[in-house]
Amino acid sequence: MESRPTEGRMIAGFLTSATAQPSALLLEGEAGIGKTTLWLAGQQQARDKGFRVLSTRAAAAESVLAYTALADLLDGVPASAWADLPEPQRSAVDQVLMRADGDTATDQRAVAAAFLSVVEYLTDAGPLLVAIDDLQWIDPSSMHVVAFAARRLSGPVGILGSVRTNGSSAGGAWLQLPRPDSVNRVRLHPLGIQDLHAAVSARLRRPFSRPTMGRIHEVSGGNPFYAIELARAITEHAPGVEAPLPRTLADVVRTRLNGLDPGVHDALLAASCMAAPTVEQVSRATISDDDRLIELLENAEGKGVIAIDGNRIHFSHPLLARGIYTQAAPGQRRTMHRRLADIVDEPELRARHLALAATSGDRVTLRA
Repeated sequence: MESRPTEGRMIAGFLTSATAQPSALLLEGEAGIGKTTLWLAGQQQARDKGFRVLSTRAAAAESVLAYTALADLLDGVPASAWADLPEPQRSAVDQVLMRADGDTATDQRAVAAAFLSVVEYLTDAGPLLVAIDDLQWIDPSSMHVVAFAARRLSGPVGILGSVRTNGSSAGGAWLQLPRPDSVNRVRLHPLGIQDLHAAVSARLRRPFSRPTMGRIHEVSGGNPFYAIELARAITEHAPGVEAPLPRTLADVVRTRLNGLDPGVHDALLAASCMAAPTVEQVSRATISDDDRLIELLENAEGKGVIAIDGNRIHFSHPLLARGIYTQAAPGQRRTMHRRLADIVDEPELRARHLALAATSGDRVTLRA
């Protein structure tokens, strides 16, 4: 948090407050401004202070799935946390974690009450941090549960969220604590040239001259993500060659993908359509050859677009995934969603892909 000392102090103060009473801090700002980086640093600081951390990163592609974020938050929590709950609440937790019959309707109030009980159980052992990245994409079921619990918190609990904002709109307005003044917001502003230089140099592990950083700062407007991508574009040119800087996200993505095999573009489009893409899913949606797909994706990994972790495919930044998606022609996107609709198991995701593939309200899509 060296490049944002003011925000770092606010997180430290928030964690100090959370050791005594329910507190919340929302990190707000435009895409690429550094919210997730600060959010991750806040979690590490909390762990260093002895907090237990429950964490989830919401995604637009999963916002149609019930209790996705809540299941992430409860992942790793010991079963003893809900072992003594009333049967309806214990059953509700099992359904959220997919340990029970999926055909049984989930009682939302029982889930909310169970989550509150789990939080209270965990705070008996020490302070707790509930961390949610990209609050604007949290699924409605999880939002209801977290909101229900937040209004009734009483122990040492902190809620740390990041919210993508547009203009002056305030996201996460649904998050309320027993004391209204316990919810604070910090808006992340563009970095100055010195702090931007520090952030870019740390990420790319090399310094840049003052004139170069001046150009990068001017074009990026102090946005760390854009600045890093601009600096990366410069380093890929031969020494002494004046590199034209990408002016938009589309240009950034085009620059990063330049020279890649056309099959990589198709694979990356498939991955960008999903919240948690796997090699197997992308292979089924594209070339149906896992080994060949990995060869293609390794080229994209070498460009810093993605990282392959086991069978999981992770974009290095959500904006790159969004850029790849929006850069594809509408017909290409619809075709890919149509393929994915035949692959996914979850009915909500299948309905989402069918809807995004449709150009009219056909019977199959409406039934889904």
